Amino acid sequence: MGSPEAAQQQTEVHGGQQQGQQQGTVQQPEFLAIVHNKITELEHTLGSSGNRAEKESAKNRKRALKEVERFLENRAHTPDDKVNFLQTKCTQMITDLHRVEKGFHEAQSKLDAMTREKDKVQFELKKTNAVRDKLEELCRQLQRDNRETLETARRLREEDAAQRQALQVKFSGTVSEVNARMEEQHADRERQQKVNEDLQAKLLELMGSMDSYNKLAPTTGLQVHKLPP
Repeated sequence: MGSPEAAQQQTEVHGGQQQGQQQGTVQQPEFLAIVHNKITELEHTLGSSGNRAEKESAKNRKRALKEVERFLENRAHTPDDKVNFLQTKCTQMITDLHRVEKGFHEAQSKLDAMTREKDKVQFELKKTNAVRDKLEELCRQLQRDNRETLETARRLREEDAAQRQALQVKFSGTVSEVNARMEEQHADRERQQKVNEDLQAKLLELMGSMDSYNKLAPTTGLQVHKLPP
């Protein structure tokens, strides 16, 4: 954030330095005015609503310019001392600028890497969300199929139970009917057997009567022949 202002400050100081060297003396009042104006700008920056890093950078630059201002205002220093001081400060500023630029490039590289990583993570997140959505849809479909299967199984159980009940009732009716017929046939057989027994008894009685009659036949001249069995 502070690199452009530092470069501008370096240019202004370096320009004043070159002009003093060309004329043989440093134009101290003019240079001090430049430094003072720059300090005023930095104070305005410190008073603005910038972020913390910007304010800290402005504070450091203001401290450095105050040091330059005090050195140049000190009458005990010769013009050569002031030129050497400015050269030292310029060299230090260039070194700091290079360090800041290096840090900026490193930070930019890290930011680019982080951006690529973020894009990769977002892409993977989208894929994961897509898979999750598909799995959720499959789960919902499985739940619907499961409900339908349970409903079908319940309906089939009820139909099977109803069919079993109907068959049971029909089978019970058939058994009852068969039993009734068997009992009826048994009663018929008993009646038929009783009729047969009665007929047989009557036949025996008749045969006995015929025997008795035949015994009397010689005296009467009549004879009854037995029917063949």
